Amino acid sequence: MYLFIGIISLYFFCGAASAELNLSDLREENCSTVPSETITEIRDALSAASSASCPVYSQAEPEYDEDGWKTTEPGAMDIGSEIFYEGDRAAHWICYPDSIINACRNLSLADGWHLEAYQFYEGGNANAKVYALPEGSHLLPPEEAFATETGDDSLREKPGFWPWPPAIASADEDVMSHIMGDDTPLSYLEASLLSRERNEVGAAWHGISWGVTSIIDSTDGFSDMNWNEPVPPKIKPVVCCSDRTCTVTFYTHTSLHEETITRNEDTYTRGSYNATTKSTVIATGETGFYF
Repeated sequence: MYLFIGIISLYFFCGAASAELNLSDLREENCSTVPSETITEIRDALSAASSASCPVYSQAEPEYDEDGWKTTEPGAMDIGSEIFYEGDRAAHWICYPDSIINACRNLSLADGWHLEAYQFYEGGNANAKVYALPEGSHLLPPEEAFATETGDDSLREKPGFWPWPPAIASADEDVMSHIMGDDTPLSYLEASLLSRERNEVGAAWHGISWGVTSIIDSTDGFSDMNWNEPVPPKIKPVVCCSDRTCTVTFYTHTSLHEETITRNEDTYTRGSYNATTKSTVIATGETGFYF
């Protein structure tokens, strides 16, 4: 346990002073729990960076004359990037979420790569699809991308949740394969939280899932749930590292659609931040909430 006393501090993480942890002599049984305050700090930093890089803009309100007749239709607000918009139905645009990586002390994008995303908005709902692109490559503006796929702009006529604009060949959805880190246990925990936050860049309303999911460190208050296995004696987040792998284990609770507690196990090959993930629902409760 003495090898990991530094984990108690917050200074390994986003927005705080960094420090090094030598892992050269770790053995397979070496594990350490992570304080809930540290989890909160990382999630808050990632969420703030995500919101700032791909903000969700409300559509402008229509204008009315003195008799109450509508004189203008709602319109997409100008966010300084390419907008593909049709009436008050939906909008696609490009945003640039590099800041979710830059917010992290222990992780960075591989040299020569950057992030871009197609963001989608309709009727208060929003989400985005994030890509890693090599230097010099950029996503096509949505209007051009749709026209490239169909030969015309016929997709502009389709109501409801439109398909994503087709990405250029050099765009890679596997963003985590382009992440570099310092090989500390905390860098792998950070990667686990980053990979989930990445999936909710620019999300709003029905696009949100991870944002209404809590990481828990106790089973207190959950005794009335239906447990699919014996209640675990310890439920705090933990990072276990061997010479070859690091495994991040944490438990989450959500009431979205159905109350559940899930054990999440992310296993990394040392030096890679692309995890093999296993998620197991270990308890269920009552019907939850719907957006």
